[in-house]
Formats: sequence, C-alpha cells, structure tokens
Amino acid sequence: MIAAGTDLRAKIPAAEAATLLRRLPGAGDRSVLWVYGPPVAAGAAPAATV
Repeated sequence: MIAAGTDLRAKIPAAEAATLLRRLPGAGDRSVLWVYGPPVAAGAAPAATV
C-alpha cells in the first residue's frame, strides 16, 4: 500500500538491485542525509523549502 501511488522510474535485474542496496550507507553513517518529499515531475526542479 505504501508504494501504491508511485510510478516506475527504473527496472534493473535483482543482482544489480542487491548490489545497489548493499552499497547504500548504513543507519549509523551520518555523512549522507536522505531527504524525502513530494514527487517532482520529470525535468522539473524540486521546490526549495526551509
């Protein structure tokens, strides 16, 4: 249900997806900040918020 309103952006083989997920920083790594927000149309710049 969480992904029900999402659009497919990429399709990659399972092995490549697993490699990508393994390379993501862990929860204790504070050198990367993940920002979540509303979807942005392809080619559009996201709105800046503070």
